Amino acid sequence: MKRLNKRVGILDANVIIKTCRRKTDLFDRIISLFDQCYLHNTVYTEVKFPENCLEKLNNFIEEGKVILIKDQLLLEEAIS
Repeated sequence: MKRLNKRVGILDANVIIKTCRRKTDLFDRIISLFDQCYLHNTVYTEVKFPENCLEKLNNFIEEGKVILIKDQLLLEEAIS
């Protein structure tokens, strides 16, 4: 197994939605705790509201701070 030297986070839809609903920058601060955050495609489709949350999430994806992953990638990593 490879040793990670990065601080890696796995995002969950409930955490994303609940931290974005607050009138604070909590979601931004959570993202900033990690060098890289991963989000499964299925979880991404669960985030439909609030609108500002989806916008923030998409910005983080565009900036490369959040990486969308699919089952195929997980399988390839597990067997490599």
